[in-house]
Amino acid sequence: MLAGHRDILSPCVNRIGGMALRVSQYAHIHTTDFDHGKHRESKEFDRIANVCVTRVTEALKTPGGPFNQMHCNQLADIFTSMAGTHRGIRRMLDFEGPIDPQSVDALLLARVQLEGVFSVCLMLEDPRYVTAYVQDHWRKQYVEYLIAKEETKLLARYQGFATPELQRLVILGSQFGITPAHIQTVDAEELGMPLPAGVFETPIHPFPTPRKGIRKIVSSPEKKRMLERLYAKYVYLSSFAHGLPQANLFKNMFDSRFPNRKFVRDSDVKHSYEHRVVGEAYITSFMSIAQCTARAFGALPKHRHHRGGVPCMGATRGSKPFHESRLGNTDPEAPWRIGVMVTSPGRLSAIRKRPTWR
Repeated sequence: MLAGHRDILSPCVNRIGGMALRVSQYAHIHTTDFDHGKHRESKEFDRIANVCVTRVTEALKTPGGPFNQMHCNQLADIFTSMAGTHRGIRRMLDFEGPIDPQSVDALLLARVQLEGVFSVCLMLEDPRYVTAYVQDHWRKQYVEYLIAKEETKLLARYQGFATPELQRLVILGSQFGITPAHIQTVDAEELGMPLPAGVFETPIHPFPTPRKGIRKIVSSPEKKRMLERLYAKYVYLSSFAHGLPQANLFKNMFDSRFPNRKFVRDSDVKHSYEHRVVGEAYITSFMSIAQCTARAFGALPKHRHHRGGVPCMGATRGSKPFHESRLGNTDPEAPWRIGVMVTSPGRLSAIRKRPTWR
Protein backbone atom coordinates (compact mmCIF):
# COMPACT_ATOMS: atom_id res chain seq x y z
CA MET A 1 0.00 0.00 0.00
CA LEU A 2 1.24 3.45 -0.83
CA ALA A 3 2.31 5.46 2.18
CA GLY A 4 0.02 8.41 2.57
CA HIS A 5 -2.12 7.20 -0.34
CA ARG A 6 -5.16 9.04 0.96
CA ASP A 7 -3.39 12.29 0.21
CA ILE A 8 -2.56 11.50 -3.43
CA LEU A 9 -5.33 9.17 -4.64
CA SER A 10 -9.02 9.86 -5.01
CA PRO A 11 -11.73 7.21 -4.64
CA CYS A 12 -12.23 4.90 -7.64
CA VAL A 13 -15.71 5.89 -8.74
CA ASN A 14 -17.33 7.10 -11.96
CA ARG A 15 -18.24 10.75 -11.72
CA ILE A 16 -20.55 12.79 -13.92
CA GLY A 17 -20.53 16.51 -13.30
CA GLY A 18 -18.71 16.12 -10.00
CA MET A 19 -21.32 13.69 -8.68
CA ALA A 20 -20.41 10.06 -8.03
CA LEU A 21 -22.30 7.49 -10.09
CA ARG A 22 -22.67 4.12 -8.43
CA VAL A 23 -23.50 0.81 -10.07
CA SER A 24 -26.86 0.81 -8.32
CA GLN A 25 -27.72 4.04 -10.18
CA TYR A 26 -26.80 3.14 -13.75
CA ALA A 27 -27.01 -0.67 -13.98
CA HIS A 28 -29.57 -1.88 -16.52
CA ILE A 29 -31.51 -4.95 -15.33
CA HIS A 30 -32.16 -7.27 -18.28
CA THR A 31 -35.53 -9.02 -18.38
CA THR A 32 -34.93 -11.10 -21.53
CA ASP A 33 -32.07 -13.31 -22.61
CA PHE A 34 -30.60 -14.43 -25.90
CA ASP A 35 -30.92 -17.88 -27.38
CA HIS A 36 -27.31 -18.86 -26.84
CA GLY A 37 -27.70 -21.71 -29.29
CA LYS A 38 -27.96 -19.26 -32.17
CA HIS A 39 -24.92 -17.78 -33.83
CA ARG A 40 -24.72 -15.18 -36.54
CA GLU A 41 -22.04 -14.70 -39.16
CA SER A 42 -19.95 -11.64 -38.47
CA LYS A 43 -20.12 -10.84 -42.18
CA GLU A 44 -23.82 -10.17 -41.71
CA PHE A 45 -23.04 -7.64 -39.01
CA ASP A 46 -20.36 -6.09 -41.22
CA ARG A 47 -22.97 -5.76 -43.96
CA ILE A 48 -25.42 -4.07 -41.60
CA ALA A 49 -22.71 -1.70 -40.35
CA ASN A 50 -21.92 -0.77 -43.94
CA VAL A 51 -25.62 -0.19 -44.65
CA CYS A 52 -25.84 2.03 -41.57
CA VAL A 53 -22.93 4.20 -42.64
CA THR A 54 -23.99 4.36 -46.28
CA ARG A 55 -27.56 5.42 -45.52
CA VAL A 56 -26.74 7.96 -42.87
CA THR A 57 -23.98 9.61 -44.90
CA GLU A 58 -26.30 9.73 -47.89
CA ALA A 59 -28.99 11.38 -45.77
CA LEU A 60 -26.47 13.90 -44.45
CA LYS A 61 -25.63 15.12 -47.96
CA THR A 62 -28.66 17.40 -47.74
CA PRO A 63 -28.76 19.85 -44.80
CA GLY A 64 -32.00 20.21 -42.92
CA GLY A 65 -33.50 21.49 -39.70
CA PRO A 66 -30.98 23.36 -37.56
CA PHE A 67 -27.99 21.68 -39.23
CA ASN A 68 -26.24 23.45 -42.10
CA GLN A 69 -24.01 21.83 -44.72
CA MET A 70 -20.87 22.17 -42.61
CA HIS A 71 -22.57 20.46 -39.67
CA CYS A 72 -23.80 17.61 -41.88
CA ASN A 73 -20.39 17.17 -43.49
CA GLN A 74 -18.70 16.85 -40.11
CA LEU A 75 -21.24 14.31 -38.89
CA ALA A 76 -20.85 12.31 -42.10
CA ASP A 77 -17.07 12.33 -41.60
CA ILE A 78 -17.52 10.78 -38.16
CA PHE A 79 -19.54 7.91 -39.59
CA THR A 80 -17.03 7.33 -42.38
CA SER A 81 -14.24 7.32 -39.82
CA MET A 82 -16.10 4.83 -37.62
CA ALA A 83 -16.50 2.52 -40.61
CA GLY A 84 -12.74 2.65 -41.20
CA THR A 85 -12.00 1.93 -37.54
CA HIS A 86 -14.42 -1.01 -37.61
CA ARG A 87 -12.51 -2.50 -40.55
CA GLY A 88 -9.27 -1.94 -38.66
CA ILE A 89 -10.60 -3.86 -35.67
CA ARG A 90 -11.64 -6.71 -37.98
CA ARG A 91 -8.14 -6.95 -39.40
CA MET A 92 -6.54 -6.98 -35.98
CA LEU A 93 -8.72 -9.84 -34.78
CA ASP A 94 -7.40 -12.70 -36.89
CA PHE A 95 -9.57 -15.38 -35.34
CA GLU A 96 -8.14 -18.19 -37.49
CA GLY A 97 -4.51 -17.59 -36.72
CA PRO A 98 -2.62 -18.07 -33.45
CA ILE A 99 -3.45 -15.63 -30.69
CA ASP A 100 -1.36 -12.49 -31.07
CA PRO A 101 -0.90 -10.28 -27.98
CA GLN A 102 -0.82 -7.24 -30.28
CA SER A 103 -4.49 -7.82 -31.06
CA VAL A 104 -5.34 -6.67 -27.53
CA ASP A 105 -4.85 -3.16 -28.91
CA ALA A 106 -8.13 -3.64 -30.79
CA LEU A 107 -9.72 -2.64 -27.48
CA LEU A 108 -8.14 0.81 -27.87
CA LEU A 109 -9.96 1.16 -31.16
CA ALA A 110 -13.17 -0.05 -29.52
CA ARG A 111 -12.81 2.81 -27.07
CA VAL A 112 -12.54 5.22 -30.02
CA GLN A 113 -15.78 3.81 -31.43
CA LEU A 114 -17.58 4.15 -28.12
CA GLU A 115 -16.38 7.72 -27.75
CA GLY A 116 -18.04 8.35 -31.10
CA VAL A 117 -21.39 7.54 -29.49
CA PHE A 118 -20.88 10.27 -26.88
CA SER A 119 -19.76 12.77 -29.51
CA VAL A 120 -22.59 12.10 -31.95
CA CYS A 121 -25.25 12.14 -29.24
CA LEU A 122 -23.97 15.49 -28.01
CA MET A 123 -23.63 17.07 -31.44
CA LEU A 124 -27.16 16.08 -32.39
CA GLU A 125 -28.45 17.81 -29.26
CA ASP A 126 -27.57 21.17 -30.79
CA PRO A 127 -25.57 22.17 -33.91
CA ARG A 128 -23.53 24.50 -31.70
CA TYR A 129 -21.75 21.39 -30.42
CA VAL A 130 -20.74 20.53 -33.99
CA THR A 131 -19.26 24.02 -34.26
CA ALA A 132 -17.47 23.50 -30.94
CA TYR A 133 -16.16 20.16 -32.28
CA VAL A 134 -14.56 21.68 -35.38
CA GLN A 135 -13.33 24.82 -33.65
CA ASP A 136 -11.58 22.71 -31.02
CA HIS A 137 -10.01 20.76 -33.88
CA TRP A 138 -8.87 24.02 -35.49
CA ARG A 139 -7.38 25.34 -32.26
CA LYS A 140 -5.28 22.19 -31.84
CA GLN A 141 -3.91 22.62 -35.36
CA TYR A 142 -3.20 26.28 -34.74
CA VAL A 143 -1.35 25.48 -31.50
CA GLU A 144 0.78 22.96 -33.42
CA TYR A 145 1.58 25.74 -35.86
CA LEU A 146 2.55 28.09 -33.01
CA ILE A 147 4.80 25.44 -31.47
CA ALA A 148 6.61 24.81 -34.75
CA LYS A 149 6.94 28.54 -35.42
CA GLU A 150 8.27 29.27 -31.92
CA GLU A 151 10.76 26.41 -31.87
CA THR A 152 12.19 27.11 -35.32
CA LYS A 153 12.23 30.91 -35.29
CA LEU A 154 16.04 30.99 -35.09
CA LEU A 155 16.57 28.52 -37.94
CA ALA A 156 17.01 30.08 -41.37
CA ARG A 157 15.71 26.99 -43.16
CA TYR A 158 12.26 27.47 -41.60
CA GLN A 159 11.83 31.18 -42.24
CA GLY A 160 9.36 30.60 -45.09
CA PHE A 161 7.30 28.03 -43.22
CA ALA A 162 4.98 30.31 -41.28
CA THR A 163 3.23 32.27 -44.02
CA PRO A 164 1.67 29.47 -46.13
CA GLU A 165 0.73 27.43 -43.07
CA LEU A 166 -0.94 30.42 -41.45
CA GLN A 167 -2.82 31.10 -44.67
CA ARG A 168 -4.03 27.51 -44.74
CA LEU A 169 -5.25 27.74 -41.16
CA VAL A 170 -7.01 31.04 -41.75
CA ILE A 171 -8.85 29.62 -44.76
CA LEU A 172 -9.77 26.47 -42.82
CA GLY A 173 -10.88 28.50 -39.83
CA SER A 174 -13.17 30.65 -41.95
CA GLN A 175 -15.21 27.53 -42.72
CA PHE A 176 -15.62 26.85 -38.99
CA GLY A 177 -16.54 30.36 -37.88
CA ILE A 178 -13.07 31.27 -36.64
CA THR A 179 -12.66 35.06 -36.50
CA PRO A 180 -9.56 37.25 -36.14
CA ALA A 181 -10.55 37.72 -32.50
CA HIS A 182 -10.37 33.94 -31.98
CA ILE A 183 -6.89 33.83 -33.51
CA GLN A 184 -5.62 36.78 -31.47
CA THR A 185 -7.08 35.25 -28.30
CA VAL A 186 -5.19 32.00 -28.90
CA ASP A 187 -2.01 34.03 -29.49
CA ALA A 188 -2.58 35.80 -26.17
CA GLU A 189 -3.25 32.53 -24.33
CA GLU A 190 -0.36 30.55 -25.79
CA LEU A 191 2.31 33.21 -26.36
CA GLY A 192 1.43 35.80 -23.75
CA MET A 193 0.87 38.44 -26.42
CA PRO A 194 -1.46 41.30 -25.43
CA LEU A 195 -4.70 41.62 -27.33
CA PRO A 196 -4.76 44.50 -29.84
CA ALA A 197 -6.71 47.58 -28.83
CA GLY A 198 -10.43 47.15 -29.39
CA VAL A 199 -10.26 43.35 -29.59
CA PHE A 200 -12.22 41.47 -26.96
CA GLU A 201 -11.12 38.10 -25.66
CA THR A 202 -12.90 35.36 -27.66
CA PRO A 203 -11.75 31.97 -26.39
CA ILE A 204 -12.27 28.66 -28.19
CA HIS A 205 -13.56 26.19 -25.63
CA PRO A 206 -12.56 22.51 -25.80
CA PHE A 207 -15.12 20.04 -27.06
CA PRO A 208 -16.62 18.25 -24.02
CA THR A 209 -15.16 14.91 -23.03
CA PRO A 210 -17.65 12.03 -22.62
CA ARG A 211 -17.99 12.69 -18.89
CA LYS A 212 -18.71 16.39 -19.35
CA GLY A 213 -20.85 15.80 -22.41
CA ILE A 214 -23.33 13.62 -20.53
CA ARG A 215 -24.28 16.60 -18.36
CA LYS A 216 -25.32 18.50 -21.48
CA ILE A 217 -27.79 15.87 -22.71
CA VAL A 218 -31.24 17.37 -22.12
CA SER A 219 -33.39 16.01 -24.95
CA SER A 220 -34.03 12.56 -23.49
CA PRO A 221 -33.66 11.18 -19.95
CA GLU A 222 -33.51 7.67 -21.46
CA LYS A 223 -30.60 8.65 -23.68
CA LYS A 224 -28.79 10.25 -20.77
CA ARG A 225 -29.19 7.08 -18.68
CA MET A 226 -27.86 5.03 -21.56
CA LEU A 227 -24.77 7.22 -21.81
CA GLU A 228 -24.23 7.05 -18.06
CA ARG A 229 -24.22 3.27 -18.34
CA LEU A 230 -21.92 3.28 -21.36
CA TYR A 231 -19.56 5.62 -19.55
CA ALA A 232 -18.63 2.77 -17.22
CA LYS A 233 -17.67 0.72 -20.29
CA TYR A 234 -15.73 3.70 -21.64
CA VAL A 235 -13.77 3.92 -18.38
CA TYR A 236 -12.98 0.20 -18.57
CA LEU A 237 -11.77 0.43 -22.19
CA SER A 238 -9.64 3.43 -21.24
CA SER A 239 -7.47 0.97 -19.31
CA PHE A 240 -6.11 -0.22 -22.65
CA ALA A 241 -5.40 3.32 -23.88
CA HIS A 242 -3.57 4.25 -20.68
CA GLY A 243 -1.48 1.08 -20.29
CA LEU A 244 -3.10 0.09 -17.00
CA PRO A 245 -2.69 -3.37 -15.43
CA GLN A 246 -5.63 -4.91 -17.34
CA ALA A 247 -3.89 -4.21 -20.66
CA ASN A 248 -0.59 -5.62 -19.39
CA LEU A 249 -2.33 -8.72 -18.04
CA PHE A 250 -4.03 -9.48 -21.35
CA LYS A 251 -0.88 -9.01 -23.42
CA ASN A 252 1.09 -11.27 -21.12
CA MET A 253 -1.67 -13.87 -20.95
CA PHE A 254 -1.95 -14.09 -24.73
CA ASP A 255 1.81 -14.16 -25.36
CA SER A 256 3.10 -17.72 -25.75
CA ARG A 257 6.58 -16.51 -24.76
CA PHE A 258 5.46 -15.16 -21.39
CA PRO A 259 7.11 -17.35 -18.66
CA ASN A 260 3.96 -17.71 -16.54
CA ARG A 261 1.82 -18.70 -19.53
CA LYS A 262 2.64 -22.36 -18.83
CA PHE A 263 0.54 -22.20 -15.67
CA VAL A 264 -2.64 -21.41 -17.64
CA ARG A 265 -4.48 -23.97 -19.75
CA ASP A 266 -4.60 -23.23 -23.47
CA SER A 267 -8.37 -23.71 -23.48
CA ASP A 268 -8.77 -21.04 -20.79
CA VAL A 269 -6.55 -18.64 -22.71
CA LYS A 270 -8.53 -19.18 -25.90
CA HIS A 271 -11.85 -18.72 -24.11
CA SER A 272 -10.68 -15.48 -22.47
CA TYR A 273 -9.35 -14.19 -25.78
CA GLU A 274 -12.55 -14.93 -27.69
CA HIS A 275 -14.82 -13.32 -25.11
CA ARG A 276 -12.74 -10.54 -23.57
CA VAL A 277 -10.87 -9.32 -26.63
CA VAL A 278 -12.50 -10.53 -29.85
CA GLY A 279 -16.11 -10.30 -28.70
CA GLU A 280 -15.57 -7.16 -26.65
CA ALA A 281 -13.82 -5.18 -29.38
CA TYR A 282 -15.94 -6.30 -32.32
CA ILE A 283 -19.33 -5.94 -30.67
CA THR A 284 -18.47 -2.63 -29.04
CA SER A 285 -17.49 -1.30 -32.44
CA PHE A 286 -20.57 -2.63 -34.21
CA MET A 287 -23.02 -1.46 -31.55
CA SER A 288 -21.40 1.99 -31.52
CA ILE A 289 -22.11 2.36 -35.24
CA ALA A 290 -25.65 1.08 -34.76
CA GLN A 291 -26.34 3.43 -31.88
CA CYS A 292 -24.95 6.48 -33.69
CA THR A 293 -27.08 5.63 -36.72
CA ALA A 294 -30.22 5.32 -34.63
CA ARG A 295 -29.54 8.68 -33.02
CA ALA A 296 -28.79 10.37 -36.35
CA PHE A 297 -31.96 9.16 -38.01
CA GLY A 298 -33.93 10.13 -34.96
CA ALA A 299 -32.69 13.70 -35.34
CA LEU A 300 -33.13 13.97 -39.11
CA PRO A 301 -36.28 15.50 -40.60
CA LYS A 302 -38.87 12.79 -41.21
CA HIS A 303 -38.99 13.28 -44.96
CA ARG A 304 -35.36 12.17 -45.18
CA HIS A 305 -35.93 8.76 -43.57
CA HIS A 306 -35.43 5.86 -45.88
CA ARG A 307 -38.28 3.52 -46.64
CA GLY A 308 -36.48 0.73 -44.87
CA GLY A 309 -36.46 2.77 -41.67
CA VAL A 310 -33.39 3.12 -39.52
CA PRO A 311 -31.07 0.55 -41.10
CA CYS A 312 -29.65 -0.85 -37.87
CA MET A 313 -32.88 -0.93 -35.89
CA GLY A 314 -35.45 -2.15 -38.34
CA ALA A 315 -33.60 -2.55 -41.48
CA THR A 316 -33.54 -5.47 -43.79
CA ARG A 317 -36.40 -6.00 -46.17
CA GLY A 318 -38.92 -8.54 -44.96
CA SER A 319 -37.24 -9.07 -41.62
CA LYS A 320 -38.17 -8.37 -38.03
CA PRO A 321 -36.73 -5.23 -36.43
CA PHE A 322 -32.98 -5.50 -35.99
CA HIS A 323 -33.11 -5.32 -32.20
CA GLU A 324 -35.55 -8.24 -32.15
CA SER A 325 -34.42 -10.64 -34.85
CA ARG A 326 -30.68 -10.15 -34.47
CA LEU A 327 -30.19 -9.34 -30.82
CA GLY A 328 -33.09 -11.15 -29.23
CA ASN A 329 -34.28 -7.94 -27.59
CA THR A 330 -37.96 -6.99 -27.76
CA ASP A 331 -37.65 -4.01 -25.45
CA PRO A 332 -40.12 -1.43 -26.79
CA GLU A 333 -37.88 1.40 -25.60
CA ALA A 334 -35.19 0.54 -28.13
CA PRO A 335 -33.10 2.15 -29.59
CA TRP A 336 -31.89 3.79 -26.37
CA ARG A 337 -31.83 0.69 -24.21
CA ILE A 338 -30.18 -1.28 -26.97
CA GLY A 339 -27.12 0.81 -26.23
CA VAL A 340 -26.52 -0.93 -22.92
CA MET A 341 -26.24 -4.30 -24.64
CA VAL A 342 -22.72 -3.44 -25.63
CA THR A 343 -21.86 -3.68 -21.95
CA SER A 344 -23.04 -7.25 -21.44
CA PRO A 345 -20.51 -9.81 -22.78
CA GLY A 346 -22.61 -12.80 -21.68
CA ARG A 347 -25.53 -11.61 -23.76
CA LEU A 348 -23.40 -10.59 -26.68
CA SER A 349 -21.50 -13.85 -26.98
CA ALA A 350 -24.47 -15.31 -28.80
CA ILE A 351 -23.84 -13.19 -31.88
CA ARG A 352 -20.12 -13.78 -32.18
CA LYS A 353 -19.18 -15.34 -35.46
CA ARG A 354 -18.00 -18.90 -35.18
CA PRO A 355 -15.93 -20.79 -35.97
CA THR A 356 -13.93 -18.13 -37.88
CA TRP A 357 -14.05 -14.43 -38.52
CA ARG A 358 -13.20 -14.62 -42.21
